[in-house]
Amino acid sequence: KPSYAPHFALQKTLGAHLLNLSYSEGFNAPTAATAFVAGTGLANDNLKTEHAKMWDLSAHGLFADTKFDYQLSLFSMNISDKLTQLASNANGVNYTYWANTGHQQNRGLEMSLGYVENFSSGFFKRIEPYFNYAYYDFKYKEFNTGGVDHSGNEVVGIPKNRASLGLDFTTHSGFYLNNTFNYMDRVFTDFGNTNKVKAFHQINAKLGYRRT
Repeated sequence: KPSYAPHFALQKTLGAHLLNLSYSEGFNAPTAATAFVAGTGLANDNLKTEHAKMWDLSAHGLFADTKFDYQLSLFSMNISDKLTQLASNANGVNYTYWANTGHQQNRGLEMSLGYVENFSSGFFKRIEPYFNYAYYDFKYKEFNTGGVDHSGNEVVGIPKNRASLGLDFTTHSGFYLNNTFNYMDRVFTDFGNTNKVKAFHQINAKLGYRRT
């Protein structure tokens, strides 16, 4: 059957700020690769096309004529007939296959804050601090695998919180120093949310010299 993917957007400029409200739909149709089950040598002719509907409200601009820039986005995506790769065993042979496992609701918030200061003289040429944060509430809805209902559980591989904080320096002499602190929240590795990878943080620093 025909599939439609409409997209509507409204934009409004308010001084140094830009607001955007959009609605879009999309689809992901099964392919020959996803329909063929290597473990059985048969094709899964019952696969349905995955559809998604998404609302997004975003804003970005500058704070009160300063050098502080920001971006903020709120979104909600509803996915039906979710195509998911599953694992199975037949006659002692492990294999993977694709199936429509139900619905998925993705909601989230993404934001960033940055600042840039340039110096025409002195030791420093440029100082640039920045901060990024994301909150993801991705849940299974009417989600079944092998007769087990996983509705209400968190989506595999998606962290609840993710953040990064950076501070970069550039000097007139050519030396530069980049510093980044990253945080990743725990993620679940199974549909039942019984196994997870622990949260972690990472600090990166790079010192270099650049000359033209």
